[in-house]
Amino acid sequence: MLMLLSVLSASGQTDVLTHRYDNSRTGQNISETILTPNLDSATFGKLFSLATDGYVYAQPLYKSNVSFPGQGVHNVLYVATEHDSVYAFDADGQTTTALWHVSFIDPSAGITTVPSDDVLTTDIVPEIGITGTPVIDPSTSTLYVVAKTKENGSYVQRLHALDITTGAEKFRGPVVIQASVAGSGDGSSGGTVLFDPLRENQRAALLLASGVVYIAFGSHGDNYPYHGWVLGYNAATLQQAAVFNDTPNASSGGIWQSGEGPSADASGKLFVITGNGTFDADVGGIDFGDSFLKLSASTGGLTVADFFTPFNQASLSAGDMDLGTTGPVLLPDQTGTAHPHLALGAGKDGNAYLVDRDNMGHFRSTDNSQIVQTIAISTNGVYGTPGFWENNIYFLARNDVLKAFKLSGGLLSTTPASQTNTAFGFPGASPVISANGSTNGIVWVLDNSAFATSGPAILYAYDATDVSHELYNSTQVASRDQAGPAVKFTVPTVTNGKVYVGTQNEITVYGLLSPLRAQAGLVQTNSGTPGALVTTYSMGFSSPVAASDLLLVAVGTNVPTATITSVTDTLGNTFTPATSFATNTNWGIGEQVWSASGKASGTDTITVNVSQSANLHVIIAEYSGVATANPVDAGVFGGSGATAGTTVDSGPLATSTPGDLLFGHVVTGQLNHTFTAGTGYTLRQTTPTGASAIEDRWVSTTGTYHATFTLDAADYWICALVALRPPLTPLTSLTLSPSSVTGGSSSTGTVTLSAAAPSGGAVVSLSSSNTGVATVPASVTVAAGATSASFTVSTSAVGSSTSVTISGSYNGTTLSATLTVTL
Repeated sequence: MLMLLSVLSASGQTDVLTHRYDNSRTGQNISETILTPNLDSATFGKLFSLATDGYVYAQPLYKSNVSFPGQGVHNVLYVATEHDSVYAFDADGQTTTALWHVSFIDPSAGITTVPSDDVLTTDIVPEIGITGTPVIDPSTSTLYVVAKTKENGSYVQRLHALDITTGAEKFRGPVVIQASVAGSGDGSSGGTVLFDPLRENQRAALLLASGVVYIAFGSHGDNYPYHGWVLGYNAATLQQAAVFNDTPNASSGGIWQSGEGPSADASGKLFVITGNGTFDADVGGIDFGDSFLKLSASTGGLTVADFFTPFNQASLSAGDMDLGTTGPVLLPDQTGTAHPHLALGAGKDGNAYLVDRDNMGHFRSTDNSQIVQTIAISTNGVYGTPGFWENNIYFLARNDVLKAFKLSGGLLSTTPASQTNTAFGFPGASPVISANGSTNGIVWVLDNSAFATSGPAILYAYDATDVSHELYNSTQVASRDQAGPAVKFTVPTVTNGKVYVGTQNEITVYGLLSPLRAQAGLVQTNSGTPGALVTTYSMGFSSPVAASDLLLVAVGTNVPTATITSVTDTLGNTFTPATSFATNTNWGIGEQVWSASGKASGTDTITVNVSQSANLHVIIAEYSGVATANPVDAGVFGGSGATAGTTVDSGPLATSTPGDLLFGHVVTGQLNHTFTAGTGYTLRQTTPTGASAIEDRWVSTTGTYHATFTLDAADYWICALVALRPPLTPLTSLTLSPSSVTGGSSSTGTVTLSAAAPSGGAVVSLSSSNTGVATVPASVTVAAGATSASFTVSTSAVGSSTSVTISGSYNGTTLSATLTVTL
């Protein structure tokens, strides 16, 4: 039996309330009806991003149809960061501004996150705040989360209970996490081991089971003294309900599980896997390093009800070969077999262990024959909890490929049924699966191996019935789909047609694309500088341009009076300014962006003409999927003024069209700069002289945006931001059915677009020529990816037959239909 916390809501949407979907930690969402194995890079990609203030180690959680005071009803993504923040975001990107945001630090009062240096390891950088994935109780609308802080030299960990609609603390929280057990182990004093809030790492996800919030702890980089702790708190009162230490008379035994949380079965028994540490239970001790543990709740604590420890535990611990690098997956009942209740886990030795939860086997000094099965998954360590779907088990070890093993008759196949060709570096991945029951299974994994160099996370999707069939990866259209910088051990959240990826500075959101958005992206760029004062400068693209694409020319000058008089090209396109000419006279620089919608395809050379001799810094770019008529939605620019600096900001720009391309351009006074793109943007091109750069991003909703860059050294600068409209999706029809009704009854109206609505949907304005007879809502929204939507026309009784015109308007097109209202 699965203890599910991925809940199908009343609206038919799947809520994700705990790490990897359920308390059995299977990693499967079997209520996904939108995403199917038919997806590929032409139909699926990055939709938008949500900026965060720190690394996101915790898996984002999802709750549908949450009512926010004064803000309406939203599907919500809850995100926790290492900067000790929790966010509530609109999960559909209707706004990218947080619905609420709470922070548990106050630097002015000496309350900060914990610097990595304080815990003597760079496992988590550059700060430690919230690491473990929170858990949500839908019955009380409460999110539980543990935050770590440094407070005027002291270290504190607290359990917070937050109202999911406001972020306000509940149940008289937060409570400071404190605990002690009798023992003589590391760090003990007078026969007592105290919980150490500095040394203990709240890495594992939280667990909510039987009205208790359970919190597990391991170490920061094996820096002593530390122990494996599991603490329980009453979910309604936040009073401590249980305390367990797995090495009270020895050391280590951290419960970290690469971020996976403790598991729980239907009876409320807890399961964890411990890491390196002392094991002496075979000789009457109570220390359980490198062990599967089954914990039973009792008054005032947790006790070991059963356990399994590998025969070579001593050598595993001595060689830093933790067993506890995965969490235990409680597999669905294997009815008709000798061992119907199974737990599955793996470790750094590359082995998977299948254990009978009813008789775990304890310890044998010679081998592991007392458990159900031991099989070699990889010659490398397994750092990701396996995923389960339809009796398939998915593993992805470090420096290895994704492998699918069959579960049959209560045993795993000893070789993979299928596997991929793409090897992932350290740490491998924790696979999750989306499916519609037993069909349309997709395995999702994140390649986070570039985390140490802040390279991007890479999202992969594979056919769950045969993982050798890759469906998608985010490098296929990198200019469109690149995720934020990777964070090791993160797990994607897949629900309701979207995939949410936590990174170092954002949540990158993927989903099905409208046909137009799927084709949108940066095609090519080039840049150049003449190296002398000129009045004309020409340069071309390396490949032919397309007639349907937009051409952008970003120009910087070192003479503020040298205005750009014209931009031309060899294909005869007409270029016009997208922004006004901007200057910074404190250093003597000028800047302007020009644009032209291509009308011919072929090899193209672009020429920039200026009013007087100047040194020019020119970047040219070709974009597909941008409006071909009146492409500029809005533009703005800002400058550093009389003060040099490293932080560049265009100033605010309000957009009016959903789905805009934001194009940022910076020009500096001096040369040889290294530029860093702003949050949510991708750096696209830098001039050879290092005096100018461009960046871009796509936004799904209207709002106020800034272009920002960071310079490697202080300088004077000008920065422009241009918002470019997506292609228009014309309104092609408005129909009424029936077109004649008796007064007091209703008709159904339908609006249809020429192509699928963009991300964020298409809002069609509605009106009635006679609201005394027939009324319509102010608007109807065609959902993203859909081509039509319906609305209700309500009528009143009439004294004679009356004709009413019902109209709909979208993207400059207005269509009408006539409704006849009769006696």
